[in-house]
Amino acid sequence: KPFTVDVLAQRIARAVDRRAALLPVHQALERGRMREAILASEVSAASNPRYATECARLRAEAHIALGEVLQAEAIFRDILEIRPLGWAQLGLARCQFQQQLFAEALETLQGLIDDNPKFMAAYDLMAHTQQALGQPAEARAALEAAVQISPHTVRRLRHLGQIALEAGDTEAAEKAFRQVAAK
Repeated sequence: KPFTVDVLAQRIARAVDRRAALLPVHQALERGRMREAILASEVSAASNPRYATECARLRAEAHIALGEVLQAEAIFRDILEIRPLGWAQLGLARCQFQQQLFAEALETLQGLIDDNPKFMAAYDLMAHTQQALGQPAEARAALEAAVQISPHTVRRLRHLGQIALEAGDTEAAEKAFRQVAAK
């Protein structure tokens, strides 16, 4: 509910079609064959244009796995020229972070959070970026904002506790670590 049988059947058919179109890419990725995955994504995008954006995402992820951050960055930028997708913004920020372009990564992440305030992975990367810039108070604020939205991620709570502990705020660190232990 509230789906009709026809709507459900259409969604299932689309999911099966998508799976079939992307299966060679996913199989290559699972086997750790990144070059094969890149080629398979190009072939799949050419034969299934409706999945071209998804193929580009998978291709960019394969480039990242190969350490080819500039190629991945170019793919994410191409996607963003077409449509402002949150995952593409996050991918671009990850590329910028890996290139130690921390100020650019922060700008990209802030735009992503402004557009999608519940995109939790953006807060996590923002905190890591701010730490890399030597801004522990800002990193802590980013994680606290994320915990307010989604308080159940153990990794994020642990990170928040570690930052608070490093800042000498044992009370906040203890609170975060208690939440980690409770979960």
